[in-house]
Amino acid sequence: QNSLSEIGIQYLSTKLSLNNSALKWLDLESTDLNDNCAAYLAIMLKTNKSITGLWLSNNRIGYHGVEMLALALTYYNTTLKHLDLENNQGINDSCLNYLIDMLAQNRSLKEVYLNDCQLS
Repeated sequence: QNSLSEIGIQYLSTKLSLNNSALKWLDLESTDLNDNCAAYLAIMLKTNKSITGLWLSNNRIGYHGVEMLALALTYYNTTLKHLDLENNQGINDSCLNYLIDMLAQNRSLKEVYLNDCQLS
């Protein structure tokens, strides 16, 4: 596991928000991300048009992180095709409304992984 600080994620998200990157996949699996980090990534997803795959499994993302990511993907992002949120123990049934809305509204998402979360 490699930890990334919130400042590191904020910096990365700011750079990727500029939309001059050719980066297609961003793998942040097992990097100790929390809800604040997910919020920075959500802000980036509102403007980034290059990333098609985002791996966030095995982190500490919970309700507020899912809320921010889902809202960005529901109303702004049209390029992400793959979202991996597996094994984030803070993702539970309280997140379902955001996830359902995201899946109903976003036409670009083809794969969303939620295995080993706390969903019933």
